[in-house]
Amino acid sequence: MGMFSTRKWIKLLHESNAEGMRGNFYKSIRLAEGAIQLNPRASEAYRLIGNAFELKSDEMQESGDIERAAELHKKAQSIGI
Repeated sequence: MGMFSTRKWIKLLHESNAEGMRGNFYKSIRLAEGAIQLNPRASEAYRLIGNAFELKSDEMQESGDIERAAELHKKAQSIGI
């Protein structure tokens, strides 16, 4: 992985975290998914996605995405946080 792509996925993680803190959970998810595209082993990206799903839990329960949140948290742990 080149330096440019490393910087890019780290920047996406920071942006994802900031959007999540603002309550923009869907944007946070999209940014974290972009980081995963650049680095599939970016465990923090999986954690950010799982957190966003968990924080949007009321809406997520209706759509069945709570299971996805749990799956992503488990994947983040398996990668090694």
